[in-house]
Amino acid sequence: MKPGWLVFILSLLMYGCCNADSSWDKELDRLDNSIEKEYKEKYNLELIATGGGSVEGFELYTLRFIRYGESPIEESRVLILTLAERVLTEINQNPSLVKGMIKYPFTTKNLDLGIFIRKPDGNFLNEDEIDIVGISGKKIRYVPYKSKRSISDTTFESIKTALEKVQNSRSRFPYLWECVEKSGAGK
Repeated sequence: MKPGWLVFILSLLMYGCCNADSSWDKELDRLDNSIEKEYKEKYNLELIATGGGSVEGFELYTLRFIRYGESPIEESRVLILTLAERVLTEINQNPSLVKGMIKYPFTTKNLDLGIFIRKPDGNFLNEDEIDIVGISGKKIRYVPYKSKRSISDTTFESIKTALEKVQNSRSRFPYLWECVEKSGAGK
């Protein structure tokens, strides 16, 4: 057998078999599409990037959006909490996704969600207006627009503190509260 055929056959075995029928990978794609449609209609968010997974399974899920129009910190807080609640609930209640998890249950430690906020025309916001809100690990981060930005410009807030600032948060975000209380996320 020629070396070229051997490389071809080994490639098929290594990549074709491992990735051909990953039900959790297909479910993550379905989740991406579902969230993209729902959040575009409800919240004027445009999905620009997704990530998560490997051949062995997944332990991190990443989504990035752009929102056109102003979003005060209170509205941004509720929006990122709403997104996190939706993602965590969907992932932990989907048997195909649970099978693909490296560690169950999925918590805020397994999320990396971000929303970039721009003016309706796509330009950056005014100096000091929040233009990035994200959730990762135990914290929510709010980053104001600065022409010369540094890490010291970022404000961090624990998930628990954010939940406490939102009216009726126990009924609106039950899974996030469970994460906070069980794992200490957000302390």
